[in-house]
Amino acid sequence: MVLCWIHRVLLLVFTVDSVAWSRVANGDENDAAIHDVKSNLYELVDTQEDMHRVLASSDQALHFYVMGDVPYLPRERLLLPQQLAGMEARASFAVHVGDIKKRSTTCQQGHYTLVGDMFDELAIPTLAVPGDNDWFECEDKKGAYNLWNEFFGHNTRGLHHVTNVQHQATRPENFAFEINDILVMGLHVVHASAANSQSAANMLDDISELAVEWIQQQMGSLENTRAVVMFAHAIPFHPKFLPVWDELKRIVQDNPDVPFLYLQGDLHKFQADTPMENMDNFLRVVVDKGGNADPMEVIVDPASQGAPFKLRRRPLSVYQDNETS
Repeated sequence: MVLCWIHRVLLLVFTVDSVAWSRVANGDENDAAIHDVKSNLYELVDTQEDMHRVLASSDQALHFYVMGDVPYLPRERLLLPQQLAGMEARASFAVHVGDIKKRSTTCQQGHYTLVGDMFDELAIPTLAVPGDNDWFECEDKKGAYNLWNEFFGHNTRGLHHVTNVQHQATRPENFAFEINDILVMGLHVVHASAANSQSAANMLDDISELAVEWIQQQMGSLENTRAVVMFAHAIPFHPKFLPVWDELKRIVQDNPDVPFLYLQGDLHKFQADTPMENMDNFLRVVVDKGGNADPMEVIVDPASQGAPFKLRRRPLSVYQDNETS
């Protein structure tokens, strides 16, 4: 009898998880912010086979994975290597959009080493941008920032590398490279809590200023650029990062024929929208928290039929995690 009830409870748990994922994956009709059906910049692709067909139709497509906000919990540290191993080796690269730990997790070298070692085992190049949990929420902000950059800021991880990647000299976490005339950029933008010291405020000002310089340097001329893909932890709505947002809006407005994709973490739940008023060539996508989904698969090809950005959300069947910090 006890075993029977345990079986019923487990069945109920997995049924609820499946229903919850279905609502998240397909968009909840009561949450209009989840899925912006008005945008013609992206398509949600259902299966791996469909992604293969897209790739087979063009030799100029850019194929990659993106993840974020993981690993937070001990079980996620066990799961993440399996998630990473499930990424196809044919992809050009993968990017982690920040927060490799919970805010409450201590900022010790061991955690950075753990995640860096996971990336080193991958068959595809892996890059990262920092999240606020990775350094700003640490007691020793500068020390944690330096530690993050030691492991993730200066080069790609994995068994192979992006050969033409550039890093900003003063802020190496800002990176850029081109593949098939598609510009790929990493930006240090975080949703930081209120700076609790003048030195922390000055550091955010400096990071924002240098992010603007990096954008200007890399996007000074987009005449031959087919698309722009950006990775950051957060959208630059934080007061300290508004200059970044203003510069992005100026560039997007000046290049109406170039599709822009801005991929971020931070909010933990998939969202796709066009937040720049009267500019329908800029798409912002929030990736699901890594504890709730496998890395999202993306194909960029402005010359293909349909939308230039193809997104495949990959459900996590093991468990769902509602941790939000």
